[in-house]
Amino acid sequence: QFARVLDKDVKHHLPIILLPLLERASGIGNHSYVQNFAVASLGMISKLVACNDMYTFVAANFDYLLDAISIRVRKHSKERSVMPRSMMGVIDTVLRSAIRREGITTGAMTSHLSMV
Repeated sequence: QFARVLDKDVKHHLPIILLPLLERASGIGNHSYVQNFAVASLGMISKLVACNDMYTFVAANFDYLLDAISIRVRKHSKERSVMPRSMMGVIDTVLRSAIRREGITTGAMTSHLSMV
């Protein structure tokens, strides 16, 4: 509902909402209802900002996500605390999105990388 209300203005809030949504969309450490709702929300936001799918959307916002993940990793490293398991799913999705986008734009080894 949040995305529908903001419509195209949702892109101004992406630096704040994108990482928490991806954390909840991860199949690692989240209840299936929470995961399904987060995936649906990401799909809706992807369409609002004119991306074909969630992977394209994540790849297009790679800079926000890389910064947010980096801050989280440094925080947990400094505090010597355990990162939430869902962050592994976020990192996996972000890296796969970057690989997929690179494969789409250059046509390089997409089929090989998807098997890894």
